Amino acid sequence: MGTRVYQVFFCVFMIVFAFVITGCESFVLSPNLSTEPTPTPSPVAVDGTCPDMVNTVVREIYDAERSGAFKVVVTFDEAIESGCIEDPAKWVVEIRPSAGGEDLTTEDGDIEVYGVTVDGKKVTVLAQVVGGEVPDGRYTWTLKDCAVFDESGNFCCRYSDSVCYAEPVCEECVEECPLGGGICQ
Repeated sequence: MGTRVYQVFFCVFMIVFAFVITGCESFVLSPNLSTEPTPTPSPVAVDGTCPDMVNTVVREIYDAERSGAFKVVVTFDEAIESGCIEDPAKWVVEIRPSAGGEDLTTEDGDIEVYGVTVDGKKVTVLAQVVGGEVPDGRYTWTLKDCAVFDESGNFCCRYSDSVCYAEPVCEECVEECPLGGGICQ
């Protein structure tokens, strides 16, 4: 009888061994019954560098509701994303007038940032000189306490630039551009 137990044990062992060797794929129902392979997403290349700011342009604009309006257009080297870049409170703008006088700043309430939009690589900041005209001079902007990301997840937090004022532009063509010497775009 002892040999019989060993023979049964050996048979059970061989059946289990056969499952282990061949696997039990044919006995398990797959949730994907399709014969087509499941596509895998392509990995995003990580370049390890944060988005670079490549250009800033400042222009006076015509805004029928605001006097002293201007825009700052910041261009990056690649499309950007940020959860805070469209918050006007994150932008500090300063103007050092060419004719002299005191500097104008958002921190002192001389300048109000009233809109920010992001379109791929470009960020447009709409602002106005409170109670005044847009002066010639050096315009400096700083994005404070705000991370800017690229598509790879790389980010940086400190961006700023300084440029000279460019000639006025009427964004929408009107009979006569109310900006002295302005061009219609």
